[in-house]
Amino acid sequence: MNYRRGYIHSLFVFFTVTVFSLPLCGQNPDMVKISAVYSHTAVLDAFLDLTTRYGVQFFYRDSIFAGDTISYAGQESDLSVFLQEVLRGKPLEYRIVGSNKVVFLPSERVALLTGAMINMAGNDMTKGMIEVGNPADAGKYRRAEIRGRILNGKNGEPLPGASLQVENLSVGTTSNMDGSFSLVLQPGIYNLQVACLGFEQQKFSLKVIGPGAVDLELFEESVRLEEVKVFAKMADRNVRSNTMGLIDMDMRDFKLLPPVGGDKDIMKRLSMMPGISSAGEFGSGISVRGGGDDQNLYLLEGASVYNTSHVFGLMSVINPDAVAGMKLYRGYIPAEFGERVSSVIDIRVRDNARKGLHGQGGIGLFNSRVMFNGTLPGDHISWMLGGRSSYSDWILGRLPDYNLRSSHALFHDLNGLFQYKNSKNHLTFFAYSSFDRFRYAGEFTYRYGNNLASARWTRIFNANWNTELTASVSDYYVARDDLAEASLVKQVSSGIRSLDAKLVLNWSKFHNHRPLAGVQAIHYTVYPGSQKPLNSFSLINPLDLENSKGYETAFFAGDDFDLSDWFGINAGLRFSVYQLTGPYQKFLYGAEGPLSPSRITDTIMYTEGLHIVTFHSFEPRLAVKFMLNQRSSVKFSFSKNTQYLMLLSYTSIPTPNDVWKLADPYIRPVSSRQLAMGYFRNSADNFFEFSAEIYYRWLENLPEYKNDALLEMNPHPETELIKTSGRNYGIECMIRKNGGRIDGWINYTYSRAWRRTNGRYSEEIINKNKWYPSMFDRPHDLNVSGTYYYNRRLRFTANFYLSSGRPTTLPEYQFDFGNNMLVWYSDRNAYRLPPYHRLDLSVSRDESLHLRKKWKGSWTFSVLNIYGRKNAYSVFYKKAPGGLQDNYDVSGLYKMYLIGRPFPVVTYNFIF
Repeated sequence: MNYRRGYIHSLFVFFTVTVFSLPLCGQNPDMVKISAVYSHTAVLDAFLDLTTRYGVQFFYRDSIFAGDTISYAGQESDLSVFLQEVLRGKPLEYRIVGSNKVVFLPSERVALLTGAMINMAGNDMTKGMIEVGNPADAGKYRRAEIRGRILNGKNGEPLPGASLQVENLSVGTTSNMDGSFSLVLQPGIYNLQVACLGFEQQKFSLKVIGPGAVDLELFEESVRLEEVKVFAKMADRNVRSNTMGLIDMDMRDFKLLPPVGGDKDIMKRLSMMPGISSAGEFGSGISVRGGGDDQNLYLLEGASVYNTSHVFGLMSVINPDAVAGMKLYRGYIPAEFGERVSSVIDIRVRDNARKGLHGQGGIGLFNSRVMFNGTLPGDHISWMLGGRSSYSDWILGRLPDYNLRSSHALFHDLNGLFQYKNSKNHLTFFAYSSFDRFRYAGEFTYRYGNNLASARWTRIFNANWNTELTASVSDYYVARDDLAEASLVKQVSSGIRSLDAKLVLNWSKFHNHRPLAGVQAIHYTVYPGSQKPLNSFSLINPLDLENSKGYETAFFAGDDFDLSDWFGINAGLRFSVYQLTGPYQKFLYGAEGPLSPSRITDTIMYTEGLHIVTFHSFEPRLAVKFMLNQRSSVKFSFSKNTQYLMLLSYTSIPTPNDVWKLADPYIRPVSSRQLAMGYFRNSADNFFEFSAEIYYRWLENLPEYKNDALLEMNPHPETELIKTSGRNYGIECMIRKNGGRIDGWINYTYSRAWRRTNGRYSEEIINKNKWYPSMFDRPHDLNVSGTYYYNRRLRFTANFYLSSGRPTTLPEYQFDFGNNMLVWYSDRNAYRLPPYHRLDLSVSRDESLHLRKKWKGSWTFSVLNIYGRKNAYSVFYKKAPGGLQDNYDVSGLYKMYLIGRPFPVVTYNFIF
């Protein structure tokens, strides 16, 4: 018997109240017994037969059983056995009311009516609704994980940084670097708002039945820019996230960022962020909250990068075209990261979701670059291959310094990615290689480079569990040829290699908890130095220092969870163990007095694999968020970090002369503890962001060099180093405008970085054991960046930089002692270079907006140092004309600068 849907719906609601506490297919003692034999009989005919013979009434919609057949044979069996056969493989449920009334409804309708599925959308099922999960599983899951990707509807490219917000719930997320996202929801009906900068905001209606995958497409915004408000990432993520001190950038951010020096450069862009300063005029190394560049962990697809600069910092080693996204943690560092004490810069390379062969590149005044990507048949495999090469000699020829004009520089780098994906496994293989060659006049030549490789396997076991296994190898080498004196020509080389393996387990059973745990193992091999003559006439003797080997193992666990809409916690614990192993040569020194070569009393030789020394460290991390209202929050964080690998350097600017050093019995691991507090506020519908963070860091066991220290080819560097303590503190403020015709930011940081020795002997004392500024102490740092969008293709950008000069040590007196002239130097870092400031302007004309155009080009024209500021790169003394009063013998203080006049740069970028 077939009844109208409205009647059946009302009847079912009535009976749900009274009988739905029974089992899903419950039986009762008075259930009708039937005897029937059907062979490929129409289900509707079988119903009619049972109604005629046994008086059973069936209630259902016309379309549910249209065309269905049944084969059944039973003697005096329960009616429920027949009904189960009818519903085999169909997303339906039934209830027997009394003994002879059978009601059929879709499983998801039953789940909605009984509360197993909730309706948060306030609407009924519509034609545009997207089903997630198997309809036959309705009512089976209490929570379901929805995985998927946000894609550009025009070309299928992934959209990183898109924000997803569930209406009427404080549940949301942001798409990752490959456009993927994950949400855990109770089965039900939801409206999902999805937004991404430059794209139309879309609302998707989801019917979540169980775990499943769904790809959502967004299309580019088609109205005038000033008439729409869209945001990359969750618009108020800076306020609502449980972390602080995080800088998160994706491909869309890189595209819209103003150029620095005419090109996109990640490291130079980072130096404009609060609490981060550049090492020099063109240095690619950065100082984060007063730490050295070696205190930053640079990860490129999970592999460590030990030198981030090309041509001594002219540009970074990271090809901007290949980058999908980057995260810099400078406050709270998640438990899965360790190894350094200042920051972690995690850079991911873009994969390819577009079918066919595509490419992009650029031609500039310094270098050219090109990148190709595509997919293989089947759409499970994608690949990417790119490279850069330089022709920067003409720039050196226009610098004011004569020696630089007589120099030669070149570099190239290659990077490749191969990726396989299916519903359960993601495999990624990445490789990178770089090479630099720099000849300074006729005095010396440097050759250095990075070679990296990594493999990542992400395994999705079910809706709640997945793992990520990463293995990587990183190799850095540097060689210097000294050519100035013919009798002393030599080559000195050094390097480091690390092997790393990390396993991370992620659990996503609860939507407000994001726990993880894992283990990591690293093997270091440091090549401290090798020296050899370059010809048979050189007086240099060959010398090879003993390699150092060490193991670092870490266990970690953490959770990012929201206790309520206004209170959240991100907590983690990392336990690290470090062992230094042989071969190793340990020098023993006299009990009283400083460490010096003259006081060596004995030597202990350790063979391959023997244990020498062990260090371990508990590293707790905690971040807490309090929402003050819907637009503002206060956050607190504490973190402890330990570093077992250090870079021995004379200067604040990273150079190839620097040597990596593992912790040993005399040089202990660097330890850092940091407290931070921040206030975050958004206004004007999240168009304006304001943040202020205060931090204080305590550091121990920082290596500082003695006066007149000699580190190169030194078999016992501990005799040239002093252990110091440090305290770094500051306040970082940022005002930022998002969207509109004009966007940009103003960042100001006041910070101090102090060091102090605690030596007993004069050789171990700097500045009388009083606090003195470190090489990275730059109290004032102001960065202003603004972009004016004239239309959708033309934009104008201005960048202004102002910072205190770097500390430096200068000679104060000179006097004759016998036949020698002696120089008396100031206290360590008692002076500063002049303040640094510069204004850059640029005009960018972006690529064509025509969708079907095969080749699209864009232009960027920049002028660096628009008002010709002569910023000091370094200062030095040299002889100058004197007078009668000083016996015509006087030394003058001079500064070397790299750019002392406006410098135009032009770049052409293309996509095909």
